[in-house]
Amino acid sequence: MPVKDLLGSTLLADAAPKIVTLLEPEGGPPTRSVTRMQWDAPTRDVDLGVVEFKPGGAATRLKTEVVVTKRLDDPTTGPTLTISGRLDEFSVTLLNVVRVNFNRFSFGSASGQSPSVDVALDEAAPFEFLGALKFVQSLSEIIPPGIFGANGPRITLQPTSIEVGFALPLPPAAFGVFSIRNIAIGTSLVLPFLTGRPSLAFSFASREKPFQLSVLILGGGGFARVELDTEGIRSVEVMFEFGGMFSLDVGVASGSVHILAGIYIGLKGTDSELTGYVRVGGEVTILAIVSISIEFMLSLSYYPAQRVAKGVAKVTVSVRVAFISKSVSFSVERSFEAGSRHLSIAEAMGAGDWADYAEAFA
Repeated sequence: MPVKDLLGSTLLADAAPKIVTLLEPEGGPPTRSVTRMQWDAPTRDVDLGVVEFKPGGAATRLKTEVVVTKRLDDPTTGPTLTISGRLDEFSVTLLNVVRVNFNRFSFGSASGQSPSVDVALDEAAPFEFLGALKFVQSLSEIIPPGIFGANGPRITLQPTSIEVGFALPLPPAAFGVFSIRNIAIGTSLVLPFLTGRPSLAFSFASREKPFQLSVLILGGGGFARVELDTEGIRSVEVMFEFGGMFSLDVGVASGSVHILAGIYIGLKGTDSELTGYVRVGGEVTILAIVSISIEFMLSLSYYPAQRVAKGVAKVTVSVRVAFISKSVSFSVERSFEAGSRHLSIAEAMGAGDWADYAEAFA
């Protein structure tokens, strides 16, 4: 958001910056020159489509001070610079879905130091959901706290950014032979202070906890996640799997087996990934004390940018006895580049080498 849009016609009017240079100390031989620029200007509404700025009233003024100090008694020492700024009582609306209400936004920087940012949000209403997400605001007002889970409507303040988001998990549901669980809808909006380029992410379930759908012994699951900013889509991740799942409980022992095949598609910037995989595994628990599980996974991934195919075979064995558990994994990985091929026996071994090899086992 350019400053000229924020200040409008006041840029070079009565609110123009005031610059004063003084020699210090007063009344004696000067040892330093101090140049001070002060800027105190009113602001106005700015609507850039993606971002909208709205001042809270007459108190919303952009106050900036720049101080340049030059030592006169030591010409070899370079000047020092300090910058401070402050903007009070305003709101920022992002992508027409979230409004963040600020009480104060201040920043500072000095020579040899990293910039610092200090933000104070409105305690009564730090943020508001708008447009397509307005239903979340209504739910947060009428539903008791905690119904959204630990990752429910939230705002996270960091030194370099603000994140506003929510996660809405739904309880498991069963309708006859049909059941579904691990459903969660989430979204988050990040406003970085330094780059000024907000990003929005939407997810259905997650990689760590995919949704699960089952009909009798058949079932599957997956997740989807999309992230975009003002320049377009940053990443897309989609994974779906389907197969058979069977469980048995005879009181003293219970167990389950599964065989699932799935596909994963990932797009991140100019990089992309396409993976197909098969998972086969089982678990048995005895008297709720001893549990043993094993899973075999075979996957084949292709990376178009690198023109590389990668195959991975992995076996994971987990054992739990009472409160002690141990998990061990074994994996084998092979990569193949476009145009690569295996050497033939004739290319790898000459006639003399083969004769020596055959004679050794004669």
